[in-house]
Amino acid sequence: MKSELEARLQANIDRVRGLVLLYGRAAPGRGRSDVSSTDLLRAAVTFLHASCEDLIRGVTSWKLPRIANVDRLAELPLGGVASDDRPGPIKFDLQLLAEHHRQRTVQDIIGISVEEALERSTFNNPPELHRALDRLDLAGPWLGPHKRSLVPLMMRRHWIVHRLDRNRSSGRGQHVARSLARSTVERWTKAVEDFGRDLLSRC
Repeated sequence: MKSELEARLQANIDRVRGLVLLYGRAAPGRGRSDVSSTDLLRAAVTFLHASCEDLIRGVTSWKLPRIANVDRLAELPLGGVASDDRPGPIKFDLQLLAEHHRQRTVQDIIGISVEEALERSTFNNPPELHRALDRLDLAGPWLGPHKRSLVPLMMRRHWIVHRLDRNRSSGRGQHVARSLARSTVERWTKAVEDFGRDLLSRC
């Protein structure tokens, strides 16, 4: 599984770098690029953040169903049950098990529950990232420098996705979207790549 996650991370990073290369072909040689050109860099930022989230989901899907510390499963609702049938976010009874999981093993049920929780999960800021890795017993001092390097990426991705990267400044010389440099995206790409490699080395 580890090699699969390494390959998937690299494939995702390659997609990001492909967008950056397209930007290099589309952008003029000098001066500030127009918004339509830098939109390729904005797409790269969203792909980059998605690559980070995909890695966290992949590691969680691999590790959490088999984790020795079962307390880490306490917050997960029972999977494979329609939300209308679920009496609460966590508690369930034998009727639900019989109706939805009679032929499954406990390990199967845990796996299904983890996968369903991951479908609803997002990791949009450092605290969410830390909680996800802490649940896997993978958080620690090593994570601090990575979180600090990922903060600008996460903040900018949020502004791109939810505000179209709109420039708050107006007037002569101002574009409709905030400026974004290729070198910045390349630096963030390396930050995600370094974080991914460091995380996988600890799995």
